[in-house]
Amino acid sequence: MNLKPCYFCGRAGQLHCGGCGKVSACCSAHLNLHRRGKEPCFPWEILEKPLVGRCMVTSRKVCAGETLFQEEPVVIGPNQVGSPICLSCYSSIDLQYRCTSCQYPLCGPDCQTSSVHAEECAVLSRGEPPVFQEENTEAYHCILPLRLVLLSRSNPDIFNLTDRLMDHEEERSQGEDWQITERTVVKNILEICKGEEIEKFTIQEVRRAVGVLEVNSYEVHSFVRCGYRGCFPAASLLSHGCVANSRHIWSTTPPYTNTCIATVDLEKGEEIITSYHLPTTCSILRRPKLLAGWYFECNCKRCESADELGTHLNTQICKGCGSPSLLPTTPLQIGSDWVCQNSECLYRESEKDALKTATDLVDHIKTISKSDRYNIQLWLDILDKAESQVHPQHEAVIEICKWLLPIFCRGPNTRTQDYALDLLRRKIELAKRQTRVLNVIEPGISKTRAKALYELIETEIYLLVSYPQLFGEFKKNPENLDISIPYHQGLVADRIDEWMTTCQDILRIFDRLGSNPGFETILCTASKNILKRCSCMRTELKTGIVGKEWIKFKLGWSLLELWKYDG
Repeated sequence: MNLKPCYFCGRAGQLHCGGCGKVSACCSAHLNLHRRGKEPCFPWEILEKPLVGRCMVTSRKVCAGETLFQEEPVVIGPNQVGSPICLSCYSSIDLQYRCTSCQYPLCGPDCQTSSVHAEECAVLSRGEPPVFQEENTEAYHCILPLRLVLLSRSNPDIFNLTDRLMDHEEERSQGEDWQITERTVVKNILEICKGEEIEKFTIQEVRRAVGVLEVNSYEVHSFVRCGYRGCFPAASLLSHGCVANSRHIWSTTPPYTNTCIATVDLEKGEEIITSYHLPTTCSILRRPKLLAGWYFECNCKRCESADELGTHLNTQICKGCGSPSLLPTTPLQIGSDWVCQNSECLYRESEKDALKTATDLVDHIKTISKSDRYNIQLWLDILDKAESQVHPQHEAVIEICKWLLPIFCRGPNTRTQDYALDLLRRKIELAKRQTRVLNVIEPGISKTRAKALYELIETEIYLLVSYPQLFGEFKKNPENLDISIPYHQGLVADRIDEWMTTCQDILRIFDRLGSNPGFETILCTASKNILKRCSCMRTELKTGIVGKEWIKFKLGWSLLELWKYDG
């Protein structure tokens, strides 16, 4: 009997989808990536495209927020670099308890006897006891590769999900990390930890395991100083694009399911794109990292755009004329000279100089975020420095906004009206910059965009109701605006529906992605209460009667007061 090939790996398809009837799979593990139980089939299929290879495309029209696929990791384990983490439950730990056999740190006896750790422990216990140094240990390099090669014998159906994943061995063999992994992984597993089960493996198998994991792993969770990652075969089918149309939602509890959703509406046959790098990274930093980490030069529309699709994330201030107009002459060429776009200037400098400007700012920002992230004055100082060197929407400024806006004009026992007007105006300008950029490079369902939108509308509503003279209509016709009237129809009425729509957008995003305890949960409650207050404002506008909502507004308007609102 002729069997159709497995849609995922190409082997003989023993099983057939009971939903669509169009798909065959070699085993239940592979069929599970197409359809789970009696749920509808996931809306994707695999195509071969020139210059791209195997990729995932939609099999029908998909709406923003819809699930594209779900999967569990083939293997999961600690990041290569970081402070101690339990090999069984992946909690951040100290070195107080160590496995009595292999000497790796664990939570305690229960995690030592866990099946997660048992098989690898038998191998690791034959090696040297691991040495841990703060944030720079090599002891974890071998864990995931070891788990993957052991899986090839214990569960070949799951292991075979990695059959067609790229390992880029030729490119990796020319890199700096090759000799490190040869020593810490290949030699460690095959020679130092040699035993009966390890003798079954070849050097090629171990090297491929290293490559598959380096190229195809995703970080599931980070504790800042440590974290864990997994190899997800369906997610690894997604091509990179510097403007993604999908997003992963990682479960941080067993079985560590990855739910991939569409962040925007997708047409049938559209390629599903993810971002291998932080979307707000500027081109001069982003493109070399993609080449070094994933061995390709990105040629997407954003990369080929000198001004990054009009966001100016990469644009710097010209040292010749002082205008924010210094751009690479050839965006897709790493090493291209940078030239001022001002025709009266045409100042030119090397990419090396432009790279130093961007790197110095970004490194400074990282230092503050790790060591003193709640120091508002430090953020304002680095913001002033950034605005003197790069475009107002450069990556450095947008990254500062991410850290600064949640604490700016906000503090314990303070109300929005307790802050100087010039500070509030600066906050709203920064929030506008951030949202302008994120609407282009991180559109649709994005927590970062939702948080920026919240900071914008919370501040804008306060300023518009309290200081209408700052806005356009007053400046055009000041004699027609009585600022003693709290709700001026020409200013508030036309904006109230927009504010309510924005709040609904924020809530939809967090409803789909989930909100973490603390700030995100408070922000969601505050957004719901802004909706209630706007509804009251709209009623009062229609009746022309200033009621209790205006009184409550005057009593306080801040994140915590909005969170506590009992309207």
